[in-house]
Amino acid sequence: MPERVERKAFGEGLVQLNQHTVEMAGLAQRAVRMAVDSLVHRNDDRAKEVFLLDREIYRLQRAVEGECTDLIALFAPVARDLRTVMTVLKISTDIDRIGRGARNIAEVSLELSQVKQKSPKLDKISRNADLAIHMVDQSVRAFVEGNDRTVREMGRFDDEVDTLYREIFSDVLAGLNDRTIKPEVGVRLILINRHIERIADHAVNIANRVVYLVSGEAPPPVSRMVNGESGLTGAPGLAPAPPPSEPRADAEAGSGAAPADDSPSKAATGDRKPE
Repeated sequence: MPERVERKAFGEGLVQLNQHTVEMAGLAQRAVRMAVDSLVHRNDDRAKEVFLLDREIYRLQRAVEGECTDLIALFAPVARDLRTVMTVLKISTDIDRIGRGARNIAEVSLELSQVKQKSPKLDKISRNADLAIHMVDQSVRAFVEGNDRTVREMGRFDDEVDTLYREIFSDVLAGLNDRTIKPEVGVRLILINRHIERIADHAVNIANRVVYLVSGEAPPPVSRMVNGESGLTGAPGLAPAPPPSEPRADAEAGSGAAPADDSPSKAATGDRKPE
């Protein structure tokens, strides 16, 4: 194949990858919003819609995975080209796990709707979800624009999410202690709180991958916020480079388990299956 034709074909493949990645991100953000909305308003129909979005996100992630494999096999990319393909593959994995987080929230929301207790105030949970969605949006926008400067302050948003996470956890424990929150409600609110915090972590992963894609260098190490103080070193706002992403457990033949950090609640809706 002539080099010009090969470069054109490879470029078209990258455009397709970017389109699928952006589509996945839009669906993931929508899924998180709907999942939290189903929790706040006790809307089971909204929760069930999240399952459909999650399946579509998963389908797109499998498509991206296949397209990345094809590009590597057909064109043997090197240097920046290879870095681009591998970064897109890892970003798609993070977006897929954001979709799984939204599904987990929706599943817990369905369980909470069966508990006969007036829902406690969920303002902080809604605010934390909005922050996490904003982080996802900023990270994906930086990827599309190829601009790592816009995500170098992502650590600041992650610190805000972590702070609210701890406040929500303390509020729920206080409610459990004074018996204003039933145990079956409190435990599920803690789960939802954890899922939102993990969504924000995946947004940071995407931001770090954008920095790597644009600069070719791993972000400098940063210590996580401890006791309300962020121990930053090097460039501000960057979290440590994430470890290599692990394969989706439920994509393995005969397995229905999810990765340890994204374990879904066992709702009657069941797990999504590979396409």
